[in-house]
Amino acid sequence: MIRIQFLGGACLRDGAAVLTGPPAQRHRIALLALLAGAWPLPVPRARLLALLWPEKDELAARRLLNLAVHVLRKALGSSAIVTIGDGLLLGTDGLSCDVLDLRAAAADDDVARVAELHAAPLLDGFSLPEAVDFGHWLDDTRRELQRIHRRVVLLQLERSEGQGDLHGAVAACRQLVALDPYSGDDARRLMRALEQAGDRASAIRQAVEHAQRRRADLELGPDPAVAILADELREGVLAAVEPPSIAVLPLRIVGAEPEAHALADGIAEEVIALLTKRRDLRVIARGAVQALRARDATPRDVGRTLSVRHVLDGSLRVADGRVRVVATLIDAETERPIWAESYERAHTDVLALQSDIALRLADAAHAEIAAGAQSGRDLPGPDSLAHRLVLQGRQNLRGHTVVALARGRDAFVRAVEHAPNYLDAHIQRALACLELAEEGDPEFPALHAEASAAVAHALAHDPRHPEALATDGMIRMMMHYDWAGAESAIRSALERAPAHPLVHDLLGRLLWAMGRYDDALLLARRAQTLGATPHGIDPVTMLLSANRYSEALTHARLAVEVDPYAPKTHAGLAWALFLCRQYEAGVRAMEEAVTRSDGHLRWRGEMGQMYGMMGRWADARTLIGELEAIPGISPCYVAHGYQGLGEADAALTLLESAVASKCGQAYGIRGSFLYAPLRGHPRFGALVATMGLQAQ
Repeated sequence: MIRIQFLGGACLRDGAAVLTGPPAQRHRIALLALLAGAWPLPVPRARLLALLWPEKDELAARRLLNLAVHVLRKALGSSAIVTIGDGLLLGTDGLSCDVLDLRAAAADDDVARVAELHAAPLLDGFSLPEAVDFGHWLDDTRRELQRIHRRVVLLQLERSEGQGDLHGAVAACRQLVALDPYSGDDARRLMRALEQAGDRASAIRQAVEHAQRRRADLELGPDPAVAILADELREGVLAAVEPPSIAVLPLRIVGAEPEAHALADGIAEEVIALLTKRRDLRVIARGAVQALRARDATPRDVGRTLSVRHVLDGSLRVADGRVRVVATLIDAETERPIWAESYERAHTDVLALQSDIALRLADAAHAEIAAGAQSGRDLPGPDSLAHRLVLQGRQNLRGHTVVALARGRDAFVRAVEHAPNYLDAHIQRALACLELAEEGDPEFPALHAEASAAVAHALAHDPRHPEALATDGMIRMMMHYDWAGAESAIRSALERAPAHPLVHDLLGRLLWAMGRYDDALLLARRAQTLGATPHGIDPVTMLLSANRYSEALTHARLAVEVDPYAPKTHAGLAWALFLCRQYEAGVRAMEEAVTRSDGHLRWRGEMGQMYGMMGRWADARTLIGELEAIPGISPCYVAHGYQGLGEADAALTLLESAVASKCGQAYGIRGSFLYAPLRGHPRFGALVATMGLQAQ
């Protein structure tokens, strides 16, 4: 078995024997490293020539590349380097590589194995002095592997905190500090973990050591946030934040149907069970609430007796084969309704009916509490036309097609016409406009303007509204490439609504666009835990962007099972299959996405990219020609096809146009896995720099 080692010093082994001589020559080691870094994707020969032999003319460089491939195949086996179209792929038959093992261990969330493999940087001490761009690629890939390591440690930290394992949390935080000794965020994480574990002295000592490292290595003063936390620890003023609280009252029965009582009890029990799973919410046990209901206690009595801020009250009616539940979330102190909703279903499968209503009730109540619903909104009642239009619009947004998004936007526009101060309608209208722009609507400038006006209206009425702040952050990102302002706005929303799924959704999307995949994935998981949102953060895309292909494939298959009609789920499955080297299956899944897309051009563009990467150049060029003939088409869609053909300059010209015009998809160019092969190209680095980002 051939073993290729890149982490630390480079080494080729055949069993116990170290291979030296021609296969271990520096350019050949660099070639193997490039192929391992791109695996399971092939690397175009033109890209390899530019990175390894930039000082040579094309003919001489191709001769050197062909010689390197010949030497390596002879030493490592004929299948060590596989030709795919005009690209080269690292073969894995009879060969193992520590970089591939590291990524596999990260996909399995194997913290110990990741730490064992990533004990030293990629190609430590290695360089090709005449190949400047290879040096940039090497630095970028080292950072990528460090992010992979960090992502696994963050996941372990999340698990330890969820299980109440204080010492495990401290160990994970120490690993984060070892990975980035100068990070103020990680220093504070470790300090808080030590404080929670009862070791305040060590927590304060960490602040001192962090300041010493910054001064000695970076010639910087102490991190202000670390210093403030240290002062709080010294003064003992850290206080636990009291989570929001709720009591769920038994549903009142309207009518005399005998089965209504059992159904009402079942729904209430399930709502309590579902809300109890939310760690950020304190839920009162059913027995204590029933005793108060028996005494006809008011919501204020319930709140004061049980020390809760919110009360969920409601009624249930069974009549003519239908079940109707009306629920109201009430501020216990003021007895003002915060939110109201009605649910009506056919009275068929009782258990399914009970679970469905309970799940929707729990999700809606939790989201409203998280949003800090005391925002002064003009909230229409559950039977008003405006409220029904908003519900209809949200349902359309879940369709994830351009037609469904357009219908959703129209519903929100009508809701605003009927209730001009209904802030939720304004915010949902803005989100629908942003989604339409992102999906390639040629009228994106008008959509951006409409979204800005809607959010400005909401913030004028309530400057602290969490959803409005988060949507304002999305606008800053998409329309202005104002990454710092976007993050500040969304994090401000997160402070006001720490358990709102939409806020986590949008923050995750922002961090993904910036290339901060580890944090984005954690937010994706959190958003899904907190409840569904119509705008739907896409964990499959994030996993693919983080090079976690096998995990993405598992999620993608589940997504198709859950929603087999959405083109987006089939497209995610297509790329997961393709990047797991199941090329034909990936193409079939993408063709299914195209079929289900209601004429949407995005998936046709990605289809062209797949064709090109597989060597089906005629098919790719046919698709490119068809797309270029469509007026107003997004440049990003056409760029996919050229990228698949390996024509980087043509693709980059289109992407530069997209960024300059700020079309809907442009903000995600840095984060998307679809553009990963371009990241080492100088024009790509210059392009994302104009957006205020770095290529890696």
